[in-house]
Amino acid sequence: MLNHRLVIKFLWMVPLLLATLACNAAAQLINPDPSLPFSSTPPPSTTELPALSTSTTASSEACTSLLPDILRSATSHDNHDRASTSSGDEQEVRYLIVYSLDEDRLGAREDIIVPADIEPDLDSRAAHEHIWSYFASLIPPEERIFVTEFAVLTDGRDNILAGVSPTYQDPTQWTLKVDVVDAAEPYSLSYTLLHEFGHFLTLKPDQVPPDSNVFYNPQDEAIYQQALATCPRYFTGEGCSNSGSYINEFFNRYWSGLYGEWEQINALRGKDSYRDQLNGFYSKYQDQFLTQYAPTSPEEDIAEAWTFFVLSPKPEPTSMSNLKILFFYDYPELVALREQILSRLCTSFPHP
Repeated sequence: MLNHRLVIKFLWMVPLLLATLACNAAAQLINPDPSLPFSSTPPPSTTELPALSTSTTASSEACTSLLPDILRSATSHDNHDRASTSSGDEQEVRYLIVYSLDEDRLGAREDIIVPADIEPDLDSRAAHEHIWSYFASLIPPEERIFVTEFAVLTDGRDNILAGVSPTYQDPTQWTLKVDVVDAAEPYSLSYTLLHEFGHFLTLKPDQVPPDSNVFYNPQDEAIYQQALATCPRYFTGEGCSNSGSYINEFFNRYWSGLYGEWEQINALRGKDSYRDQLNGFYSKYQDQFLTQYAPTSPEEDIAEAWTFFVLSPKPEPTSMSNLKILFFYDYPELVALREQILSRLCTSFPHP
C-alpha cells in the first residue's frame, strides 16, 4: 500500500517523494496506447493564470461541452515518464510555501523554500489566492472544513501538479498542495482539483480515523505493522478505514481479489523493476481501470473513479471500470454532491 507515513511528519523538511504523497498528480496519466493519436493540451508558457468567470449562470450546452473537454485534456497527456515514478525517485522541490486558511481565504504565509532568484509571478500571493479560490469555488465549504492549509510549490513544469496530506501538526487536518507553474492550464487543473478532492472525500477523518501512533512515529516500521495487523478492514496508511467508509467498500468490491498480487508489485517501489511490473499489472487488468494511473493504489483508483463520476455521464454496467463509476451512484449524498460541484464548475471554470 502507499507508504504515506514517510511524508506525514517530515513533508516540509525533505525532498518530496512522488509516490509517498496521498496523490502524486491527477493529471499525470499514461496514454494507454501511445501508438494511437491523441490531442494533448500544450503546457502554458507563463505562470499567469486565467481569470475566473464572473457569470452567475452558465449555459447548459456550454457546460455539457466543457466536461468531456476536461476529461480529454487531462487524460491525453503522455506523461508516462512520470506517472509510474517509483518511491525511490525524488523530484527536487524548488519552491514551497504554506498558507493557513482564515475563513476560506489565505491566512498567514510560511516560507519553506524561497530561492533568492524566484520569479515574482511565481511568488505572487495573488496567483496563489487565485488557485485556492478556484478550488473553494468548486467544493462546498462544508465538504472541506478539515482542509486547514494550502501549500504552493513547484518542481518545474510537468512533474507534480498537486497532492494532499495530513498537516504537520494534526492528522485530522489536511493540506492541499498545488504546483503554481502547472496550475496555469485550466483543464488539467480542474481535473486535478476534483481528483484531489476525491482523496479528501475518501480519506477524511470520519471515513478513515487517523492512527496517532503511526502519525507521530512515521519512521517506526514496527508501529506501522502493528496498526496494519490489527485493522480488520482496509488500512490506508493514515489509519484503519471505517466499515461503512467509501474506500473500504470500494476495496472490498474491486480490489480484494487483486490486492495480494498488487502488494508484491508495490513492495518493489524504489527499484528499477517497479514501473515495468506496475505497467504489466495494468495491462493484465486494463478493463478494470479507468486510467493507467489508477492501479497505483486503491486510493488513486477511487480518486480517479470519483473524478470520472463527476465529469462523465452515467455509464452502462458493461465493464468493471464502468462499475467503479457507478459505485458512487449507490450513495445519494454523493449524487447530490456531484450536482453541486457540476453547478459550481459550470459557473466558475477559468476560461483561458
